[in-house]
Amino acid sequence: MLDVDLGRPHDELTAHHPLPQGSPRTKIVVALYQGSHMVIRRIVPMSAAKVMATVYAILGLVIGAIVSLIGFAGGYGSEMRGVMGPMFGIGAIILLPLVYGAIGFIAVLIVCWLYNWAAGITGGIEIQTDSVEPLG
Repeated sequence: MLDVDLGRPHDELTAHHPLPQGSPRTKIVVALYQGSHMVIRRIVPMSAAKVMATVYAILGLVIGAIVSLIGFAGGYGSEMRGVMGPMFGIGAIILLPLVYGAIGFIAVLIVCWLYNWAAGITGGIEIQTDSVEPLG
């Protein structure tokens, strides 16, 4: 086991998540508890792209709802009656999340590829962590 005094028994720290000695996860957990510098050397593109596609789709839904409300409000004040006003609003709610999600997915894939390429040359982004008391 690691010989680290964090103010509580090792068993309490690893009761829910046992950590084998010397594993990368052990080193990360200890680094987070002690405060350290870490370097982001690589981002897994598909993982980041899925998360950001979801975020952009939700953003598209919000923007689509706003566009829809504006379309409905504008339709009441104009002389253009019929189906086009409501169809424009419904189209915005359906189409914008799909378009935003797809564009977000593709854009993040490209950005992750570029980051991984640049991090391979420069060494990555260094971040500094501080030790904090766990919640609970």
